[in-house]
Amino acid sequence: MKFNKPINTPTKHQILIVIFLSLNGICLLQNQSKAHGRVFPHGKPLPAHTGGPDQSLRLQLIGESAFLSKAIDEIRREVKSTDSDTKANALQKLTYLSSLHSHDMSFAAFQSSAPLLLAFPTEDCLPRRLPLLHRRHARPRPHHQPAPQGPHSTNELEIAVKLVVVKIREMLVDDDPNLKYLALQALSVVAPKHLWAVLENKEVVIKSLSDVDPNIKLESLRLCMAMVSESNVAEICRVLVNYALKSDPEFCNEILGSILSTCGSNVYEIIIDFDWYVSLLGEMSRIPHCQKGEEIEKQLDDIGMRVKDIRPELVRVSRDLLIDPALLGNPFLHRILSAAAWLSGIYVEFSINPFELMEALLQPRTTLFAAI
Repeated sequence: MKFNKPINTPTKHQILIVIFLSLNGICLLQNQSKAHGRVFPHGKPLPAHTGGPDQSLRLQLIGESAFLSKAIDEIRREVKSTDSDTKANALQKLTYLSSLHSHDMSFAAFQSSAPLLLAFPTEDCLPRRLPLLHRRHARPRPHHQPAPQGPHSTNELEIAVKLVVVKIREMLVDDDPNLKYLALQALSVVAPKHLWAVLENKEVVIKSLSDVDPNIKLESLRLCMAMVSESNVAEICRVLVNYALKSDPEFCNEILGSILSTCGSNVYEIIIDFDWYVSLLGEMSRIPHCQKGEEIEKQLDDIGMRVKDIRPELVRVSRDLLIDPALLGNPFLHRILSAAAWLSGIYVEFSINPFELMEALLQPRTTLFAAI
């Protein structure tokens, strides 16, 4: 029999269900591994740079092969249980292991309907015909036979999203760094279409910027930038600058780079108050670990050319940078100071005290600017 190459594409609703069941399965397996004396290694959650979704969800267990074999055996017994909660837990664990390790789910095919419904509060929030969930969430079908598609209302999709977000919130406040990292990644999955889910967890996400684990901090930073809009850009940037001041050099510059990239995107699309933003650029320049001189220089020059009304504030910020002798000691800031000197000269008519600027530019170490 000839089969089509494409397979039945999962709907958004089905994907959310898989996420929900997988998150539950992760928690259940985590508890089970602890009960057997095997735990996920602390301080080494899933690397943020891994490739596909399977890799990014992979947790390295101590004695993984033996543990997984035992887990599957237990799931086989649990899925046949007459207790509905036990069956539901078994399906959740199996969904996660199937997505991660390609374990066959066919043995649960006749046992899955009831526990799947129990994974959600009401039957109404599920599609009428939900296919068996497995690693690719679908099966190949003959080329002449269309895949059945169950209708899903917007209301059903929203209910599924809310259920996923509830599980994410539980994991965000968990002490286990692996679960927290997975929760942040899951939040990133729903964020593009459901930003409210990130905003509802704003405090926890921001607090995670000070986590001891660098992967958790980076994932939190990405979510913070996803929340930025015209209405809250000043508020979020203020919080981020405060974290940059107390962070190590590497993460400090991750924060500064994210601010510059987000605020400068699409020709400063989200910036309404350029006086505020130019002042922020000056403030960022003074952060001790700042190594973003080239990016800040480009934005100062660019804004000066594009926004005529900002030039008086631009000259004021440039003046404050130039008269501060402490900044000359940071080679990463020389490009910023060079831009400040150029801006002060080209827009000198906006300077309150040109002689003060002249004295600042005559400092011996300003000759360093000539090499830039």
